[in-house]
Amino acid sequence: MNSSTHKVKALRVWFIVLSALFAFLFIVTLVLTQVLFLYNTINSVLGGERRYLKSGNPDDYRYYTTDYESKEDVLAAAQAFNEEIVEEGIVLLKNDAGALPLSGKQKITVFGRNSVNIVLGGSGSNQGDVGGAITDVNDSLTAAGFEINPVIREYYKNVSAGTRPEVAMGSTLTGYPICEAPLPYPQEVQASYADYDDAAVVVISRMGGEGFDLPRTMFWDGRGYTNWGNTERQPVTGARSTDDHYLQLDAYETAMLAEACDNFDKVIVVVNSASPVELGFLDDPDHYAYHENIQAALWLGHPGSNGLNALGRVLSGEVNPSGRTVDTFARDFRNDPSWYNFGNYMQDEGNRYWTATSSGGEQDRNAWFVEYREGIYVGYRYYETMAAERDAADPGSGEQWYDGNVVYPFGYGLSYSQFHWKVRTPDIAGSTIDGDATIQVEVSVTNNGPYPGKDVLQLYYTAPYIAGGIEKAHVVLGDFIKTEE
Repeated sequence: MNSSTHKVKALRVWFIVLSALFAFLFIVTLVLTQVLFLYNTINSVLGGERRYLKSGNPDDYRYYTTDYESKEDVLAAAQAFNEEIVEEGIVLLKNDAGALPLSGKQKITVFGRNSVNIVLGGSGSNQGDVGGAITDVNDSLTAAGFEINPVIREYYKNVSAGTRPEVAMGSTLTGYPICEAPLPYPQEVQASYADYDDAAVVVISRMGGEGFDLPRTMFWDGRGYTNWGNTERQPVTGARSTDDHYLQLDAYETAMLAEACDNFDKVIVVVNSASPVELGFLDDPDHYAYHENIQAALWLGHPGSNGLNALGRVLSGEVNPSGRTVDTFARDFRNDPSWYNFGNYMQDEGNRYWTATSSGGEQDRNAWFVEYREGIYVGYRYYETMAAERDAADPGSGEQWYDGNVVYPFGYGLSYSQFHWKVRTPDIAGSTIDGDATIQVEVSVTNNGPYPGKDVLQLYYTAPYIAGGIEKAHVVLGDFIKTEE
């Protein structure tokens, strides 16, 4: 009896030991499996090699390698690269009488409330950690050797004019306030102009992005969304009219621009927006905000956490701008067909989904859509094709229509230098071009100007169009390349 009892107890002990060992091995295997599964994720956080699949064979893995010793090194390299991107991407839109670059230790007054809190990027998923970001245009100019007006800078830092628009999501879009500081400015600000009057830099800022489509009206009904049936519409703060839109100058910006032009002989406009803005005031004497003292203009876009450093270097001439516009800057957005086809189709809830319920009724859902009715005829394809159609019907009228509707075309950009092209085009007349053919165009570029710089070569082509056949824009960008300095 005692012997049997001992054997049973021994078996129980071994069973417990084996069970514990099995559980331990199972847990270890599970952990190792998860570690291997999360291999790339862990290494991306802690540093180390990361695997990637080179071919369709799961056994054919390769490893990324790094040139950096630490996360700090990676961040420094990323910031340097971002500055290079902004240097290469800033577009010189206007430069009358060689107003730029600004040579020497010039004294500058910077206008614009957002000049001290620049828009770094859009809304939604493109946002990131901007700790230590450079957000003040004055800092960029100071680093480039200019002396900046400290009085107006401090005024903008302290003035209460609301905040930049927050992210707003919805089926209908209300007007967003631009949040520029109202005029008149305090006497001490106006008195400071005389000591910093070599040039004025005027900053125009806009933002948009994911869940942040830009509105076509500038009114606010006090409830956080647009009510098309409300007869008590009021313009948002700073708007001239409820019928204005977000991508044109508002009343405060117009007054600010006039303030700069009335007190400075040289005014430079900096557009801090990823979206095109109506810029007719830069070249149209009949425009409400036009002034001959606006001698230069730059498109900055959104510079990211530290890209603003590049702006001062471009203004000083240390960097010769070589960016090109990536969209068409139209004179009046209402003249573009997409204006009427976008968003809510100018009616309340006009782009909201309605779905049937199980009881046979309908209910609304928080889901919206945009229907593109223009086909391929958006952006430059629309303007170039419409101009060609008008010329075909009435020779010479196309160019006049184009100039009346486009301020700066797609692919536009100036330089501090003058470049000469010598183009050697291939003789392809009468030939058949199939899917495997290659057409090579040789271009020699000579810089005849006083500044080192880069030029951008753009190759556009016109494909044969047969009425009733496949739709083709009149011209299409086929290739482009930027030269070395």
